[in-house]
Amino acid sequence: MKFKFLFIAALLLATFTQVLAQRGGWDMDPEQRAKTQAAMMKDSLSLSEAQASKVEEVLLKYAKQMSDVRNEDSGGNWSAMREKIMVIREAQNKELKTMLTTEQYDKWTKIQEAQRGNRGGPGGNRSGQPKEKNG
Repeated sequence: MKFKFLFIAALLLATFTQVLAQRGGWDMDPEQRAKTQAAMMKDSLSLSEAQASKVEEVLLKYAKQMSDVRNEDSGGNWSAMREKIMVIREAQNKELKTMLTTEQYDKWTKIQEAQRGNRGGPGGNRSGQPKEKNG
């Protein structure tokens, strides 16, 4: 009986942790989001201390812009919000490209593609490919 209780508790904890991880930092303020992403990039891309500092500044600048867009009253128009976010992300990537080596930037784009492929909700598109239209 005790084993069964511990198993269920562990399962619930694992599920809760997974749900939080899938939120992708939407609950974080821009400073937390930039710091977390900069740390991930420093490790994943082997950034120097100077690069990491500059990258974090750029990430913070654009995280604030994206936060403003997310907090706007879009009237439920998710498509418009998504377009604005994509424009901001393109500008961010353009600026990041100037401070990363070619190898680091290539690796960064692959990481982003993998992250996009892991997005989606129940019934969502996890393939990273556009959904087919019927008709």
